Amino acid sequence: MPKIDYSRLNILLIEDESYTRVITRRILTQIGVRDVAEARDGVEGLGEIVRARPDIIFCDINMGFMDGFQFIEQFRTVTSDDLDRTWIVMLTADGGYENRLKAQGHSVAGYMVKPVSLNQIREQIDSIIANDAELAARVHHGLPVDFGKMRVLIVDDEEIVRQTVKKMLGQFGVTATAEATDGMKGLMEVAKFKPNLILCDVHMKPLGGLKFLEGLRQLNMKGIEDTPVIMITGDSNADTVKEAQALKVSGYLIKPTTTKDLKSRIEHAIRSTPKLFAALRKPMM
Repeated sequence: MPKIDYSRLNILLIEDESYTRVITRRILTQIGVRDVAEARDGVEGLGEIVRARPDIIFCDINMGFMDGFQFIEQFRTVTSDDLDRTWIVMLTADGGYENRLKAQGHSVAGYMVKPVSLNQIREQIDSIIANDAELAARVHHGLPVDFGKMRVLIVDDEEIVRQTVKKMLGQFGVTATAEATDGMKGLMEVAKFKPNLILCDVHMKPLGGLKFLEGLRQLNMKGIEDTPVIMITGDSNADTVKEAQALKVSGYLIKPTTTKDLKSRIEHAIRSTPKLFAALRKPMM
């Protein structure tokens, strides 16, 4: 099983008892979590989610002003892309069947009865990570992915560059590749090869890399328009970089690049693309 870097997690603890907050924070710190925000009830919790942007919320049930279930109901009304994937775990002294059932109705990720141990909290966190491809991509040491499942399109007008990049890809397990000598041929190859990653030069004729990107983003093909693209070019001009960023590239490498840098950029693209990570992910042992 790949090692988890718990320091990359953001956690919010909503609990009205200061002693419990101190103990739970200490446990999370021992696990390796560094970013732990706190709130004393549901009202404070709603204010804190905007600042903390937590991956996981540990929430008590019985609190003043706004209890845990009221907090969840209000939280579900918050519209924000980066909060849609936040997981909520009830952490309470109430082990009764009625509240367990009510928690299930609120689609919580877990129900933990105090007092809890370090192992119990870590197992709960691990279970969430195992069921969240985007979160797993961010917190795993080294990506638990099968590079052999990648389909990479290389768009570059220089034969030697295409062959060099292809060789680099092979060094970390990428075997399925296709090539194009300019952006126009690249768009044709996208439709035929259906890559899950594209490596593209900037300056090519008749169609350059930036125009290729514009065309790619407009393709009416399911999933293709969001394919991550990494530019590999000799052009380090700031305006070119900004233009590429505006077209949502996943990376920008200056030639000549190295296998290490190429793999690093590809791993970043995988981490930033949950759909791609899910497709390449190795099964958890």
